[in-house]
Amino acid sequence: AYLNNLVTITCTTGDCSLCGHFGYTYLDFSCGTTTSSQFCVSANSVVVVAPLEPGATYSWIPTGQSTQSVTVNPQIIDTISVYVNPPSGCGYFVNFVLEPTVITAALTYTTGCTSANFTGLTTITGGTISSYSWSFPGGSPSSSTSLTPPPITYSPGTYTVTFNVVSQAGCTAASTPVVITIQPAPVVNAGADVSACMGNTVQLNGSGTPSGGTYSWSPPANLNNSTIANPTVGPFTTPATYTLTYTTSSGCKNTDVINLGIGAEPQAIFNYTLSLTCEGISALFSESSLFSTSWFWDFGDGSTSTLQNPPPHVFPYNGVYTVMLIASNAACRDTLVTPIVIGDINTFITVKPTNVFTPNGDNLNDCFKPIVGGPNAAELEKCLTMEIYDRWGIKLFESTGGNVCWDGKTKSNTKAKDGTYYYLIEIAGNTYKGYLTLVRDKK
Repeated sequence: AYLNNLVTITCTTGDCSLCGHFGYTYLDFSCGTTTSSQFCVSANSVVVVAPLEPGATYSWIPTGQSTQSVTVNPQIIDTISVYVNPPSGCGYFVNFVLEPTVITAALTYTTGCTSANFTGLTTITGGTISSYSWSFPGGSPSSSTSLTPPPITYSPGTYTVTFNVVSQAGCTAASTPVVITIQPAPVVNAGADVSACMGNTVQLNGSGTPSGGTYSWSPPANLNNSTIANPTVGPFTTPATYTLTYTTSSGCKNTDVINLGIGAEPQAIFNYTLSLTCEGISALFSESSLFSTSWFWDFGDGSTSTLQNPPPHVFPYNGVYTVMLIASNAACRDTLVTPIVIGDINTFITVKPTNVFTPNGDNLNDCFKPIVGGPNAAELEKCLTMEIYDRWGIKLFESTGGNVCWDGKTKSNTKAKDGTYYYLIEIAGNTYKGYLTLVRDKK
């Protein structure tokens, strides 16, 4: 407490009266200091060094050694002194108190998807900490000398982290190694980009794994619910971009983006041509829609097709059929509906058998044959059948294989007699009947 301060000492004697004895007071001063010397708590030897004084002698108490430095066991001796006597003769004491250094090291941490944050925790008695040392195998950076390192970046996996401290006396302490797990970033999918028709409502289809996380769409404008996987957007008026953020229960996040565009609106267009068949009217459809990539046909009779140009479709006679074409692209659709009126077969053809024929072998009117008139008549004749009966109802002739010409002979190939006969003609489900007269020339 008196170092570098002026100290005044006053001595008073008790025998100092006139003509009395002379009294003397003798003062013998020695200067001394007390200092601490730290040692690691587990050490069994400490080197204690006295101040260097050229030409001085040293005397250690209680060991009795005379060197400038001594080695003692701090587990046995906790205080040691040295008397330093320089050539000037003004010696002094230095007292050393051996103080153990007790140091601890621990750490705390938080982990994210791609990084971890660490903080060192230390305590020390009998000294001060001079350095810190972190080891982050597999991390970036892989080491640090700061009590609180910057965030350490990792790939997904399991890692071991250690933290060490060193005191000014060289004492060390290490934390218990900590094993951390870096979870992989979640997989998030906002869905494929979509083109929508103006004014339509579009449903988004987001997903995230592992399950149990939360969804957040941004911006939330025009969404019916921005915190579910599959919200709807609508009505759709302008192109937009939405970002889906998926957060796992452990706090890891990942994002994906979906773009919504305005699609070209298709225009459904088709034409058709009709032709007669024995089964009905055959319609050949020709599609010429604009901005379409897929097609759906409904022919109004229970039949459908998804071909752009379907094969000829046969409609039965005598009906009205509403034909619908839906032309679509990825975003939009358009519908065209056209009724097709199919009348009775008599609307399209005429069957006029002759009333009289003369099968006499002159190649003139030798055959009774119905005359079919109208479009595609030759095709229809292939499905025509004819039967000939006499007045007693006996069948004399029946056409087969498109042979619809009666030459006036019976089934037994004998000549039928002159007279009146009954005919029955069927074509495409319609029946024509009447009488004919067979006349043979008299020779």
